[in-house]
Amino acid sequence: MNSENYLDIIKKLALQIKNEPARYVFDKFISENNFNSNIRRRLGDLFFESIRYYRRLVEDPDFNLEQVKNEVCSKDLTIQDLTDIFGLNGEIAEYVSESLNDINDYKFLLSRGPLTLRVNPMKMTRDRLLSLLKDFKPIKTEISPFGIKLNSNINVRQLQEFKKGFFEIQDEASQLVYNLVAPKPNEKILDLCAGTGGKSIALQSCSYNTLDLHATDISNDRLTILKKRSKVLGLKIKVVNNPFQHFYDKVLLDVPCSGSGVIRRDVDNLIRMDKDRLLELVKTQRILLNKAINFVKKGGVIVYVTCSFLKKENEENIEYILNEYRNLRFVEVCDILDANIVKKLNLKSYFKTFPRYYAMDGFFGAVLRVY
Repeated sequence: MNSENYLDIIKKLALQIKNEPARYVFDKFISENNFNSNIRRRLGDLFFESIRYYRRLVEDPDFNLEQVKNEVCSKDLTIQDLTDIFGLNGEIAEYVSESLNDINDYKFLLSRGPLTLRVNPMKMTRDRLLSLLKDFKPIKTEISPFGIKLNSNINVRQLQEFKKGFFEIQDEASQLVYNLVAPKPNEKILDLCAGTGGKSIALQSCSYNTLDLHATDISNDRLTILKKRSKVLGLKIKVVNNPFQHFYDKVLLDVPCSGSGVIRRDVDNLIRMDKDRLLELVKTQRILLNKAINFVKKGGVIVYVTCSFLKKENEENIEYILNEYRNLRFVEVCDILDANIVKKLNLKSYFKTFPRYYAMDGFFGAVLRVY
């Protein structure tokens, strides 16, 4: 198969992602065709890199990936470029621009994110895991004490070390949510949007099973996965359908969001976003914030987290909820996090990460105390 054939396939697949996620579109296509592993890998790499420049890909008959990459690298970006090159909806492009300190920071989202692991300290030390994975040239994460980055693009789920529960796959920014929650032994903690349990597992394993940790989610299927994962890892995580009112010391609220901060991995998150869909997400986020307050006891805190850098989902939601409740107080992250983390990430009031800092995903976090 020559390069022209590859490009024809990619263009056809790209036209489908406005209606369905890119990973689903690609996996479905691969399952319907009997390609060898080399062709699958090459197609995948080219597809997910090319759709970063979605508008150019689908509209330019002479699309050349390297030429477009060089053009983007050498110019100062404008809001119009976010639409004309990357294919963002016009209103979403405005939201992106107003949320970045410099619109050129968008370039940091165009490269593939690193493969980052989080050691399970209940079964393994980071130094020992580094030794076990030495063939893959592992390095320690710069800030998270539990993280390892691999230079090799491998399927780590096939490794015995993964099957034995020695590590989980988790970006460094996501790992640092543990530090933001700052759990203490025997604290009652609720993971309100637990999903399949990534952050619950991180909280309990890094706390050596000392937390009274409850988890809930709107999806029973996701909670079933959480139960199985926690059992395999030997973690005490209680899945609850009806969390206790005004009971918890801390509520972790990792809300559904646009995923703008993780488009290095889920490339089409912003391509498929429009204003109506974003505002529907914001509505859901505010409902969940209002709900979380019912579960925190007096003196306790809500830790609000998104994998987005958009102010609409972050700062504006915090301003909204503080205006709604007089018994809520904003807690600056510099009063919670280690001074070294604050300095390295250049943090102020909020927890904010971005690929320009240590190649982390884009995350946002805020802490609210109930009085």
